[in-house]
Amino acid sequence: MADMGGAKLLSPTPGATVTLTIDTTVRHLVASWTSGEVETVNISGTPLDGQQITLLITNDGTLGRVVTLGTGFSGNGTIVGVISKRSIWFGIAVGGVFYEVARTVGVLT
Repeated sequence: MADMGGAKLLSPTPGATVTLTIDTTVRHLVASWTSGEVETVNISGTPLDGQQITLLITNDGTLGRVVTLGTGFSGNGTIVGVISKRSIWFGIAVGGVFYEVARTVGVLT
């Protein structure tokens, strides 16, 4: 395994498809954005075993947005947001896929 260090903050562009590009030189990726529509989140690249990712999804003030975990994720269904609140999803990579470890929906922003 490569020597990974620190954390990296990603600020992806919101949209129908959100793409997160993997940086295998960091141990923990943190992606933070505001969801303004129904979205699918995909991983670009292959994470190293043990690499971690946290998704901090702020829901806009209009509707409870639905976020689907797409390519590169294995999770327990969609993330259904709460108006004007934040959802937090955490995963660990094994075999090139981020597996869900925990999620919290409806956190105050």
